Amino acid sequence: MDPRHCRGLRRQARPPQACTGPSASMNAKDPRRTTRTLRMKHRLIPSFLPTSWLKGAAALLIMGTAAADFAPEPMNVNLSLPATYPGHWLVVHDATFFHMREGRYLFVDPRADTVGGQLRGMLSADFIAHYEQSAARGEHYVIESFFSRGGRGGERTDVVTIYDAQNLEVSGEIIIPPRKLSSMPERLATALVAEDKLLVVYNFTPGQSLTVV
Repeated sequence: MDPRHCRGLRRQARPPQACTGPSASMNAKDPRRTTRTLRMKHRLIPSFLPTSWLKGAAALLIMGTAAADFAPEPMNVNLSLPATYPGHWLVVHDATFFHMREGRYLFVDPRADTVGGQLRGMLSADFIAHYEQSAARGEHYVIESFFSRGGRGGERTDVVTIYDAQNLEVSGEIIIPPRKLSSMPERLATALVAEDKLLVVYNFTPGQSLTVV
């Protein structure tokens, strides 16, 4: 038997599937045409449409589950700090050297179990401010400077801002002469004296003087 005839028989061993439409007569003459057409459709149609739909449905399901578990943080909730801070707490000055108008003092508990629990409170401190604390009076003092035109200068105002130690709210402010030392924080730039009844501020303009509040 001719080997070419055997190969032809093997190709036709699988019965061709029926085809309807204008090309049915052509497919009837060439069964291989029907098989090739169906195989091409089988490869093209499922390749991306059902897959993208399933991915989109899965993404929506995940988002819906995450939204159901999300609890928004409540607003306007003020927590009080202890009247006397533990001895291991730290006062950290974030001077924000490259944007000095947004400085702050942070109260940090390094022994807290979580990173989020380490930050216990924060005070704003404009333009490399100085800081003093009076445990006896339950107050924080931030000696800071403000400018009428913000970061572009203008008229300067120096202020002693008084904060309540427990709720960290502003309880008062005292305007002082605009001559306080403007430099990186120095330990001797300010001091509480006379049993925390007086605050002394070092001035440098470059003339040197003291302001007593």
